[in-house]
Amino acid sequence: MAYRDNQPFNNNHLRPCPMLENPEYLRNMVKKCNAKSTDLQSLEEVDHLCDKCTLYAHNWDDVADKLWEENKKDK
Repeated sequence: MAYRDNQPFNNNHLRPCPMLENPEYLRNMVKKCNAKSTDLQSLEEVDHLCDKCTLYAHNWDDVADKLWEENKKDK
């Protein structure tokens, strides 16, 4: 329900994912709901998972926003 309630995670459709492009959303949803990993062989805390995506999200942020704005101007 938290996933559905938080959509859209970004108004830029080039940044839709709560893990890859908006890791703060995934982190907050998991903590708020007290969700736990279901992978019993490779447990991973949400902070560790989201930390792996933070640099990618930061680097993609400006590029995606620029492309999104250019696309809006073309229409």
